Amino acid sequence: MLLPFQFLISCLSAVRLVVAIDNSFFTSVDIRDVTTSYRHVLDPEHWFMIEAELFVCAGQDKDVFLSIPEDFTSIAETPFNLLHKSQAVGRVVAQDNIVKISFPNPPSRNITASFKIVAKLSKDALVSIGEPQVVEYVFHSSQGESFKEWLNYVGKSMDEVTVNSGHYEHNRTTWYTVDVPITQLDEPVIIFSEPRTDAYTKIHTDKTRCELVTSVDAFNEATEWVPVKPIEDLSSENAIDMTFDKNLEGFYLRIIYFAERLDRAANSGQVNFQKRLSGEIDSEREASEGADSF
Repeated sequence: MLLPFQFLISCLSAVRLVVAIDNSFFTSVDIRDVTTSYRHVLDPEHWFMIEAELFVCAGQDKDVFLSIPEDFTSIAETPFNLLHKSQAVGRVVAQDNIVKISFPNPPSRNITASFKIVAKLSKDALVSIGEPQVVEYVFHSSQGESFKEWLNYVGKSMDEVTVNSGHYEHNRTTWYTVDVPITQLDEPVIIFSEPRTDAYTKIHTDKTRCELVTSVDAFNEATEWVPVKPIEDLSSENAIDMTFDKNLEGFYLRIIYFAERLDRAANSGQVNFQKRLSGEIDSEREASEGADSF
């Protein structure tokens, strides 16, 4: 007579065993300008890095989700690994601004893990940012957390040299722009710019061009420009080395050059800028390479 009762207990135990474990939660979400690694954005058309960290409980086997604000687009939908100390502990896939994290092999102990995705502002979001301002973005998770993050869209400085860069993945070519405010051309100067030695690049000097920016928008981004030539050009495949006259009228001088990535193992590079007066370094600027891919 006890058999039916024992069978019922066994069934209930089996049901409890298959209940999904879902005690994980997000601990932080951060967003930065890929080019500068800061929250201060010189150009709203840059790529942005969104990094999320979460606590994953032992045995977690239920999917968790993070929503990305609709202001962002161009999020890659290719699945990739969720990492804990460089080890894969789950899978991440994004679709329609929803990031899903799954756990095919639930961890045996409590861990922390993180992932990064890149995105760009949508056309509507770009239109809405017509002038410098701070914009707040809210990220929501399926676990009930909300994270308010901000970006400060500021104009390009008219007092400091600005270096920008990006990457064309199809031909492994990196582009660089060096913007020198006219106020710094108070006397003839030598502009010297080169990728860092660990970037393993070769500059295509035949594609280098110089422009004098004569009109800018609210962010001091160029809207009108004319070609300009240096007094002397000693550039090589290793560095840009140009001398410019002080008699230029406009907002800033822009040097645009391209470099081929020689080391296929390298995935980032930097450019060092130097303005030299009478053989001495007057100022130096450095900018990380962006993740622009076309």
